[in-house]
Amino acid sequence: MVKDHFEALETALENSKFKAILIIDYLINFLGCLVLSELTKKHKGSEIAKNKNISKLTAGEWARNIEMWISEFSPQDKTKALASIKEEFFQNEDSPKLKDYIKRWIQLRNVLSHDVILADERTLSELIAAKLFDTFRYLDFFIDSLLKVVNHCQNILDSDFFHYQADNNALFIYAGIDEDSRDIEFKHFKIRPISMSRKNFSLPFREVFLSLSPTPPNILSGEDFITVEMKTSRPIVYQNDFELWINRKFVARKSYQNYVDGNTIKFSTNDIAFEDGAPNEVEVKAIRNGKDQAYDAKVISIYSKVPDAKIIWMATEGIKFPVDKLSTVKLRLQSVFEINDIEPILLEYPESILPSEERPIVKQQDTNYLAEFNILSTQIGEITIKVDVAYTNKIGKKKSQTVDLKLVCTPNFFEPDFEGESRKSVIANMRSIRRNYLIIGEGGVGKSRLIGEYFYPLGNKPNQITAISSVPIAYQFEELLKIPSHKKENKIAKIMDWFKKEAVTGVERYFWIKDCHEIRDDKDRELLRTISQICSDAGNNIMFFLESRDETWGDNARKFIEEVKLTDAIVIPLGRLNEEELSNIIDSVFKPNKFDFILKRVLPEKSDGIVYILLEYLKYLYDLGVFVIEENKMWANQDLSNLEDILKTLDFRKALRMNIDYCLKILDKKNLRDKARDLLRYLCFDSIDFEILHRLLNIDRLSLQHIIDTFESNYLLRRQENKYEFHHQLKRDFCEDNFLPDSIKYDYLIELLVYPDFSFYLCPLFYDNERYLKDKFMNLTEPRLKEKAEGLLRNIEDDDVPENHINVLHKYYKVLSVDSILYHIELALDEYYAERYFGERYINFHPLKEKIDHLIKAKKLYDVSLYETDPALKISLHDDKTPEERFARIKIVSKQYDLLQTFYEEYLKISPPWGEEAHREHMFDWEFLRLVLKLTDIFLSNNNFLDKTYKTLSDIYFYLEYAGWHDQDIYTSIAHLQGLRILSNPEKKDEYLNNYKEYFDKIFSLPFTKEYSIAMNFLEYHKKYIMKDYPEMLSKVSKYISDMEIALSSDEESEDTN
Repeated sequence: MVKDHFEALETALENSKFKAILIIDYLINFLGCLVLSELTKKHKGSEIAKNKNISKLTAGEWARNIEMWISEFSPQDKTKALASIKEEFFQNEDSPKLKDYIKRWIQLRNVLSHDVILADERTLSELIAAKLFDTFRYLDFFIDSLLKVVNHCQNILDSDFFHYQADNNALFIYAGIDEDSRDIEFKHFKIRPISMSRKNFSLPFREVFLSLSPTPPNILSGEDFITVEMKTSRPIVYQNDFELWINRKFVARKSYQNYVDGNTIKFSTNDIAFEDGAPNEVEVKAIRNGKDQAYDAKVISIYSKVPDAKIIWMATEGIKFPVDKLSTVKLRLQSVFEINDIEPILLEYPESILPSEERPIVKQQDTNYLAEFNILSTQIGEITIKVDVAYTNKIGKKKSQTVDLKLVCTPNFFEPDFEGESRKSVIANMRSIRRNYLIIGEGGVGKSRLIGEYFYPLGNKPNQITAISSVPIAYQFEELLKIPSHKKENKIAKIMDWFKKEAVTGVERYFWIKDCHEIRDDKDRELLRTISQICSDAGNNIMFFLESRDETWGDNARKFIEEVKLTDAIVIPLGRLNEEELSNIIDSVFKPNKFDFILKRVLPEKSDGIVYILLEYLKYLYDLGVFVIEENKMWANQDLSNLEDILKTLDFRKALRMNIDYCLKILDKKNLRDKARDLLRYLCFDSIDFEILHRLLNIDRLSLQHIIDTFESNYLLRRQENKYEFHHQLKRDFCEDNFLPDSIKYDYLIELLVYPDFSFYLCPLFYDNERYLKDKFMNLTEPRLKEKAEGLLRNIEDDDVPENHINVLHKYYKVLSVDSILYHIELALDEYYAERYFGERYINFHPLKEKIDHLIKAKKLYDVSLYETDPALKISLHDDKTPEERFARIKIVSKQYDLLQTFYEEYLKISPPWGEEAHREHMFDWEFLRLVLKLTDIFLSNNNFLDKTYKTLSDIYFYLEYAGWHDQDIYTSIAHLQGLRILSNPEKKDEYLNNYKEYFDKIFSLPFTKEYSIAMNFLEYHKKYIMKDYPEMLSKVSKYISDMEIALSSDEESEDTN
C-alpha cells in the first residue's frame, strides 16, 4: 500500500509539475514523521520535542531537525528505519549524503517558492526551461531512495504519525496539533487536510513551556533562589503543580499554582541536598493529574559558602614592558560570584619601578574582573613586584590576597628621543606659526612621529583620518563630523559648509590626515585643498596637518602635493637620515653601548636612511639575543661568529615575519592563534573598536585582551583612544599581502557589514564590485542575518544600482522591518530615475517591478490598517515621511516606470528605423502627456493598449488622491486617455463622462506649467473632438487658455524688463 502511495505521488509529480513546492514540502514532512515514529519507540515524545514545538515546524525546520535527530540518536538506536536512513543518506557514497541532500533540497524549495515570484506558471516554466535545477529527475531519485527506507519500517500505518484511508489509498502525514481543539491535523500531497482526535498521541501538546534561564549558573545556598519562568501558548490563566528535582532526586513541590504567560516561580535553596561547589543537574516540571506537562533542565553549580576570588597575572610570555614609558599592569580576577570595591595596592617593588599616582582602573569583562594600574620601569630585564588585591565578596565580607608579579622590561624601540637638532627645530617652528602643514617623505622616515611630537607636550588630541585608496575622503569626514547625506556631491557641499561655519568661531581644532598619497579622486584632493584654505583664510583656528609620501611614490602623491601647493600651507619635506643620524638613533635606544663598528656601519646601510626600518631591525636583533647588557649597565653585542651572516641577510619583511610568527606561536599555546590571525585581517581594513573586535572574533574579552596585549607589546598594533590599528602602514601592508588574499578578503568584509562605523569604508566597494555583491552577499547566513542584511542595504545606498537594493530586499525581506523595506524600495526607485535620465545604462524595469510587487504582497504593504495600528510605523526611522506617504509614492513611481517601459516597447513596434538606443534615449526624455499625445493614433486603433494604459494611470491617480498630492502631468495624461476612450466607445460616453469632467476640474485647479505648444495641442484637441458637445466644459477650457496666455505674456514682459 505504501508503495502504491509513492507511485501515485510520482504520477502527481509528472502530471502537476507546478505543484513541485507542495510535493517537496510533503516529502520533507514525510521523512520527519518517519524518523519521529521510530524515535518515539525508544524515547519519550517530550524528550524529542524538548527543544522545539513540533506542532509548529515549517518544512525547512523539519529538514534541519531530521538531520539533527538522525545524527543524535542513530549511534545508540538500532531500529531498522534509522539504520536504513543512515545507510541510505550517510554511508552510501553513490547517493548524496543526508546533509548535502537537505541543503540541496531546501535550496531547491526556496528557489521555487521564494527566490522567484511565486504562484505564476510562466515564471516556473522559465525556471525549468532554463534548467536551473533538474527538478523532477532529482525528486524522482529522492522518492526512490525514501521508498527503500520505508520498506524497512515495521507497521508504518500503525504509527501515530501516519493515517491511511483504505477507500482511496491515501496516506496522510502528521502536520501539527490544533491549539484550540487539540486535534491532530494530517496532510496529503493533493487531498484536503483532515483532523482527528488526539487520544494518546506520541508527542504531547505543550500548553506551557518552562525556562530556568532566570537562574544564574552559580548560586549560593540559602541566599539565592531557583527561578523558573513560564511561557504559555495562549493568553489565559493556567494552573499546575510544579516540582524541583536535583540530581534526579525530588527536592520540593509547589501545588495548585495559578500563572499566566511571563510569570515566575521561585524555589528556596534552604535545606536542600546538593553537591557542594560542583555542577548539579537541576530540573523543574509542570505536572497536572500526575502527568508531566512541561519541564526544563539546567546544570547549576551550588555553593554552601562564597569561594575566594582567583587572581591571574595576565602578563604571561610574549608581553613586554618598554622602559621609560608608562605601562599598564593588568590583573585578572576570576570570581564565581560578583565582587565589589576591588583595589590593587603595590606593596613591594625595586627602585627601578616608579608607581603612577593615577588611581587603578577596575572593570568587569564577561564573568571576570580586570584591575589595571600604571608603572614606569627604568631598568632592562626581569623584575618582581608584590601586589595586594582587596575586594568585597557577595555577602559583604572584606577579603584580600597578595600576589608576586614578574615583569619583563625591554628597550623602548619605537619611542626613543632621536629627532636630532634639525627636527627639533622644525617642530619648534611649527608650534610658533599657526598654519596648515604638509609633511612629505618616504614611508618610515618619521612623518607621523614628527606630527606626534608636535602634539605630545601640548596635550591636544587632533581629529585623525587615514586616507584609504578605495574610500572617498568625503565619506570619512562625513563619519567624523556626523553630517550624513546620501549623495557624494551633497557630502562635499555639507563638509565645506561645516568648515566655513566652524573656522570663524575662534575654537581651536586640529585635523591630522594621514597617508594622503592614497587619495585617488581629484574631487577628494580638491576638497582637502578647499577646506584647508577656508581654515587658513579664517586665521587657522582650525589647523590641518597633512601627511603624504613624496612625489617619488607615484602619480597620486604628486597630484596631491601639487594641489596643496596651490594653498598657503607650509610644505616640509623630510629626507632620509644619514649614517651619523641613524647611528645616533642606535645610541638613543641602547645607551650607553660599545657595539662593534661593523654593526654600526651595516645597520644604517641596511636601513637605507629609513628610521622605522632601522628600529624594526634593532628589535629583531634584540629578540635574537645579539644585544646584551653587562654588569656596568653597558650595552654590548655578543661575540657571535655568525654576526656578519645575520647582518648580510637582514631584511625588513623577514624581521617582521619573525615578529608575527613569535606572537602567533605564543598565542597558539592558549589556542588563540586562529583568532589572532583573524584580528590582523580585520585590522587591514581600518582601526576597530575593542567591542566590535569582541563581537567579530566571538571570544571572551580577556582572551581578546591577551591577543591585543601580545601584539601591542611587540609593536605590531597600537591603541588610538578606544580603537586599535597597526603600528605602521608598512606592517598593515605586510599583513594584507600575507594574511588577507583576495580569495577570502570579502568574507571578512561581510562580517563588517553589521557595523555602521564602517559604512564610509564599505560603500565605495560596491562601485567596483557589483558581481561580488551578487555572488557573495546573496548568500549571507546566520549568525546575525538581520544585522548583515541591514548593513548591506546601508552600504549600497550610494551605489546608484537599483537592482542591488531590490535583490537584497527580495532575498532577505523576512528579517527586515516594514519601515526599512519601504525606505529602500523608494531609494531604489530614485536610483532607477537617476539611471534612466542621467545614467549610461538601460535598466529593464519589469524584473524590478515583479520583485517590488512580491515584496508588497509578502510583507502586506498594501494593508493600510497595518500603518494605523502599529505605533512603530507612525514615523519612519529614516526621515520624516509616514509609511502611508512612502507606500503611496512607491506605488505611484513604480507604476509610472512600468508605464514608461510599456510605452517604450509599444513605441518600438511602430517607430521609424532610428535604432533601439536612439529610441530609448529620445523616449525617456518625454513626459507622460507628451507621450500620450504622440501615441494618440495608436491608442485609437488599439483598444486593449488604451484600456491597459488608462487602468495604470487610474491607479496612479488613486494613490495621488490617497496621499493628498497633485501632479498636472498625470491629470492631463489621464484626461487625454479618458477622452480617447469616449471617442473609441461612444456607447459608453455617459459612463466615462463623469471621470472625464473630474480630471479637467483637477487641471483647472492648478496653473498650467507645461510647455505652451504641448498645452495648446492637448487643449485644442479636446475642444475640437470631444468638448464640442459640452458647452460648459468648452467655456472653462477657453477661459483657462485665456488665463494661460495672459500669464505667459506677463512672464515675457518681465523677462524683457530684466
